[in-house]
Amino acid sequence: MRYIAINDNYDTIDPNSVDNDFAGIKNWFNEFFARDTSRKIRAVMKAKGERGEHLTANPPYGYIKDPENPKQWIVDEDAAQVVRRIFALCMEGRGPTQIGSILEQERVPNPTAHQGKETAYPYKRDTSTSWSAASTPAARSTSRPTRTPSGTRSSRKRRTSTGKSSIFSGLTFCADCGAKMYYCTSVKFDKRRDFFVCSTHRHHKDKCSAHYIRAVVLEDMVLRHMQMAISYVTTHEAYFRAVMGERLKLASDEAIRVSKKKLAKAEKRLNELDRIFMRLYEDRVNGTISDERFSAMSKSYEDEQAQLKQEVETLTKEMDRQEQKADDMERFIA
Repeated sequence: MRYIAINDNYDTIDPNSVDNDFAGIKNWFNEFFARDTSRKIRAVMKAKGERGEHLTANPPYGYIKDPENPKQWIVDEDAAQVVRRIFALCMEGRGPTQIGSILEQERVPNPTAHQGKETAYPYKRDTSTSWSAASTPAARSTSRPTRTPSGTRSSRKRRTSTGKSSIFSGLTFCADCGAKMYYCTSVKFDKRRDFFVCSTHRHHKDKCSAHYIRAVVLEDMVLRHMQMAISYVTTHEAYFRAVMGERLKLASDEAIRVSKKKLAKAEKRLNELDRIFMRLYEDRVNGTISDERFSAMSKSYEDEQAQLKQEVETLTKEMDRQEQKADDMERFIA
């Protein structure tokens, strides 16, 4: 297998490739930045959810936009019946794949067909009633306003019928279709014969090819990558600290600069709202506006003020986190 990274001037079969030894370290730190970005997104989504805002532009299956107010969602009764059916099956202990099979047998139109859209797969056969595990909204969470875990189903790693499991279960994905890869084993297998296979191919052989990798091969690849990273940091710790420290500083400085700009804008608007409240109160006392109008305007400004205060709190925490970025490198080295 050959890996080429154009921007980093990296080629696995070229011994003269620049930063060949450093490529593994870059991958490890890319993971650090990816997790940091993920934390930021979760914080923003959590704040929006706590304010009661929708987290997606389009309503999830079971809802439609209100014709009189597109920003509001109302229940889609036809789809809601299917969602209730899925939920009932889920409470019976059925998993997403089992529920999808039941809905296919009952010829229930899937969410794509329900919305009147064409299927994403260019196959001649009718796929309007083809349900995948990702299409069963009650068996998974279609809307996550907060990070509170669901009490209905837990996404824990499941042991196979043989009682064996893999540390990579739930963490391996097909490079082509992006679906999870199933861990497969047998009582007749020794450990060297256990393998991961594309879940899409396993259930729909015409949608993806039979990608698989033996568990021992995957374990060996990850171990060698870890050993390479550890060896490099141990041998070139001073260089690693200098290079990665500078990269972390540049990334943190830019993130802090953007956050400060947003923070200043939010604080400026909060000061404006304080002045608006004072003028609004004076207009009410003077009889310039009615009590009803005062209440409506006050409610609108109070909601905006609460949203801005939440934003200020989130930005402040983010700036503190960016200033502590150097700790990530120290933990990595340790």
